[in-house]
Amino acid sequence: MIDTSEKCFESDIETFLISSEGGYIKAASQEFDKQKGLFFNILLKFIQTTQPKQWKRYQTIYAQNSEQEFYKRFEECVKNYGLARHHQRFRPQSRIGGKN
Repeated sequence: MIDTSEKCFESDIETFLISSEGGYIKAASQEFDKQKGLFFNILLKFIQTTQPKQWKRYQTIYAQNSEQEFYKRFEECVKNYGLARHHQRFRPQSRIGGKN
């Protein structure tokens, strides 16, 4: 018999989302930074992984304070522009499209 419960439906959605096809990762609730209101370590890892050259430059500029400075800048952008409109991203190195 097929399980048609809400719990099974939720489990199927989660299984897809955290698969390689879904592209999400599952985070433990203990990783949530209540003070910052987000999974800061996951955000930081995303920036470091997707933009390694720019992150290295950021570390060169801010040294031991790079993570704190990144969060301050992120918080400022969210406060001023909202999360939906602006995410902390470094400028791309490419000049494709002539926008740099």
